Amino acid sequence: MAYKLSAYKLYQSAFSIADVLDTFIEDAPTVGFTSDQVVAFRALAQALADSLSDVNSQLDDRRHNWLEVKTLLKHCTAILREHFDPFMRVNARFYPDLAASYNLQRNGKRTKRKPVTEETGEISGTITNAETEETLANVTVTIADFNLVTQTDDDGNYLFDELPTSVCRVSCSVPNYEVPFDQTVSVIISETMIVDFALFPVQPSAIVSLN
Repeated sequence: MAYKLSAYKLYQSAFSIADVLDTFIEDAPTVGFTSDQVVAFRALAQALADSLSDVNSQLDDRRHNWLEVKTLLKHCTAILREHFDPFMRVNARFYPDLAASYNLQRNGKRTKRKPVTEETGEISGTITNAETEETLANVTVTIADFNLVTQTDDDGNYLFDELPTSVCRVSCSVPNYEVPFDQTVSVIISETMIVDFALFPVQPSAIVSLN
C-alpha cells in the first residue's frame, strides 16, 4: 500500500529533526528546549511511524485477501463457461425451466463494466543488492508524479495499485546504498508493470562524515 508522500515524509522528517536537536542538546537551555522534550518528540515520531506501519500491513493483508477472492471468482467463471454454459445450450429444449432460470442468473444479474477511463493498472517490482542479489527490505520507493511513496516488504517487493493510465517515473532510495537512476514506465489498464532495481552498496571511502 502506498501513502501520500506528505504523510510518509512527516515522520521521516521528525526523526531527522530529533537527530539535529540531539546534536545540540548541550545548548538546549539557551535555545528554549530540554532533553526531555526531545525524548518526548522522538517518542511521538516513533508512534506515528508504528501507526503507519500497522496500517500498511493491514491494507496489504486486505489486498492479498482480495486477490485470493478474485482468483476464486476467475476459476468459478471458467467452470461456468466451459461446462455449465455448453450443457445448458445443448439441453435447453429438454429442460426449458431449468435453462430459463440458469440464463436469468447468468445474464440478468450481470452488471455493466466500468468505463475504460475508470480502470487502472499497477506497478510492482523487487529491489535487490546488485552485488549479492539479496533482496532489500524497507527501501523507500516513490512515484513523484502521483505524490505516492511506499516501502519494500521483507522479501524486497513493493506495489503501487489503482494507478491511472499514464507515463510516470519510479525512484527508490535506502541508507548505505547508491541512489539509482529513475525508471520511466507506462501504466496500462489491467496490467501489472514490473520495475525492478538493483542497488550498489556505498563504499566506505565514499561516505563523508559531517563531524
